[in-house]
Amino acid sequence: MQSKSNSGQSQASYRDLTENEIADFARDGVICLRGLYSSEWVERLAKELDTIRERGVLGTGIKVDGSYYEWLQNDVIRDFVLFGPTAKPVAQALSTQRLNFFYDQVFIKEKLGGKGTPWHHDHTFWPLEGSQIASVWTAMEPVTASGSALEFVAGSHLWGKKFEAVGVGGSVPSNDKVEALPDIDANRDQYRILSWELEPGDALLFNAMILHGSRPNSAALTRRAITTRWTGDDVRYKPIEGVVRELWPHDLKGGDAISGSLYPQILPCLLDAEVGQRLNGPIAPDAVRLEAFVTSLKGRIAAAM
Repeated sequence: MQSKSNSGQSQASYRDLTENEIADFARDGVICLRGLYSSEWVERLAKELDTIRERGVLGTGIKVDGSYYEWLQNDVIRDFVLFGPTAKPVAQALSTQRLNFFYDQVFIKEKLGGKGTPWHHDHTFWPLEGSQIASVWTAMEPVTASGSALEFVAGSHLWGKKFEAVGVGGSVPSNDKVEALPDIDANRDQYRILSWELEPGDALLFNAMILHGSRPNSAALTRRAITTRWTGDDVRYKPIEGVVRELWPHDLKGGDAISGSLYPQILPCLLDAEVGQRLNGPIAPDAVRLEAFVTSLKGRIAAAM
């Protein structure tokens, strides 16, 4: 399958990581990639993130601080995932031959008080096992310390520990074996904490096991960001109750390699059997699962008021 998008960009527009960047990623668990995305990508994504913000999470009309799996319904984000310049640098950082897309997530931090994100690592939220898992985060506007820039505990991906899944609403119950999070903020001088001020088009590439978070958005600018999640050769599906809501059906069982139309292979090439349906149009979530998700989401919003 030819890798060419409607935007005119393709995976060929990526830049190779340097040896130093690959070494930094292995040591610290995070690197900053300046100018990874063109102004064209930023402009197109910014418009779509505004649309997503207005129509609510997964098009339900419920306005919260973001959405996810938008690539299955939004064609600009689909093209960004399948044909944008993200996959090859991720594969280089993870040292993987095969790279699959996991999902996208949109984050909206409202100006002058958008909530902070508590310290956490992503791995314990996800039905995955393996070490070759990474995310790429980019914002549509300049990001500063006051504008809720992400912070990372350098090297924490190497601690060999899995911590509880803590989100904005608190700890998420799970049947996975996890430990309580250390109090990073009370002991900041004991850790090497990394953070970057960013311009639109810059991106942060980070390991799924690194502890990270952000402070509230005290800037007079709403922060719109999108993250894409990726898996490599050694990653297998591991069902976890209580954390992830998979609203699209799939055939994966515990121990299976990540694959299929929900989690398609991007490198070394796209597979018609996995992406063909999405290229022909949006894929709606399962109606019953979506209804249960909406009910749960409304309950959480009501409880927080």
